[in-house]
Amino acid sequence: AIAELEKGVHFYRSLMAPGEQAEGLSVHSIDLKPGQEGGSYQFRILVQQSARKHNLLTGTLEILVHGEERGEEKAYNLSELSEQVPDPEIRLRFKYFQAIDGELALPAGFIPATVSAAAKSSKPKRVRVEKEFPWSVQEKISDVRR
Repeated sequence: AIAELEKGVHFYRSLMAPGEQAEGLSVHSIDLKPGQEGGSYQFRILVQQSARKHNLLTGTLEILVHGEERGEEKAYNLSELSEQVPDPEIRLRFKYFQAIDGELALPAGFIPATVSAAAKSSKPKRVRVEKEFPWSVQEKISDVRR
């Protein structure tokens, strides 16, 4: 419980006083936990803007799940795996952070390895950031309020 609180404090501190973190757009985390059925997972993706002065940020986010299927490398866009993500590019519009929540189902025979995120902002300035996360399933998802 204390570790969860410290994680939350670190997140909010990084929003308000970037300090060691570069100012701008970043993909903070991708959390996964088991879903209701086998092969399904609940997810929360946190995208944040670190700045001394927060202006409205608009842009897009693309999430790909990379892994192996029938012995070959394969990647699925999150929109192919989740009903809550209708388009390949998720619209971003926030001042401080945006949480994208939903559930995804993996195709039978697909073994996930990593999740890559590509975020682009068009305002307040054009920025593109990419980050890769290991496929890691926890028992619970970070409790960060929208």
